[in-house]
Amino acid sequence: MFLAQVPSAPSAAQLEQLNVSRDWRDWVVAAALLVTALIVSWVVRHVIARAVRRSDGDELAARLVGRLVTYAIMVVGTVAALGSLQVRGLGAILGTLGVFGVAIAFAMKDILENLLSGVFLQMSRPFRRGDTVATAGFEGTIEDITLRTVQLTSFDGELVLIPSATVYKNPITNYTRMGRRRALVDATVPHDIDIDRAKHVALEAVSALPHVRTDPEPVVLVTSFADGGTTLSARAWFDTADVSRVVVGDAMACAVKAAFDAAGIPLTSPASET
Repeated sequence: MFLAQVPSAPSAAQLEQLNVSRDWRDWVVAAALLVTALIVSWVVRHVIARAVRRSDGDELAARLVGRLVTYAIMVVGTVAALGSLQVRGLGAILGTLGVFGVAIAFAMKDILENLLSGVFLQMSRPFRRGDTVATAGFEGTIEDITLRTVQLTSFDGELVLIPSATVYKNPITNYTRMGRRRALVDATVPHDIDIDRAKHVALEAVSALPHVRTDPEPVVLVTSFADGGTTLSARAWFDTADVSRVVVGDAMACAVKAAFDAAGIPLTSPASET
């Protein structure tokens, strides 16, 4: 049904009406215009990248803008080259190709949707290259945004390519943007243990860790009571630029366990729910 509505390509008669110039000088000019467009696009792309690096801006946005500018310059250069060949009826042919392009656009809906989503993501800038994010069921570090996908490296070292439209339509959690993040470790102690003493021991152990921030200060809270004992939750903030949450969480768990052992405070398991 849809294919029947696709406009036909230019006919042979239309192509003959173009009457392309046979003067070699016109062909030289056309070639020069194409080469100039190629050089200008390359220069503009690198100028944008250099300006972004100097201003400490968003490199992903610079890459995407650079690609779009390159394509635009090449299109303009191609049209100018055709004009230098004294092509007649060029407007009619371009009009026909334009309508044909609309039909192709419908057929390439997903590609265009991802392209526009990539542009909108760069306009809203929810993340930068190197940020750790969670989106569309994936977690990892942002590597790049192409004209079709958002590329990230998962915590297992796998390269994940997510369609830009999928990322744009889903919630995005940026773990890096705020510059700090909180890690927590739960520990359950028997009911007969002095809770205040246990909290004090855990707090001192966590506060002594090198990556734990003093502002906001770490805290140890009672989070639940169960048959297995009282559950304490040690919570501490750290700088995301220095260390990962996994590393901080591991250090906190080890520090709390060692401090409880030294203080003679046993650990127990919370009772499982039935």
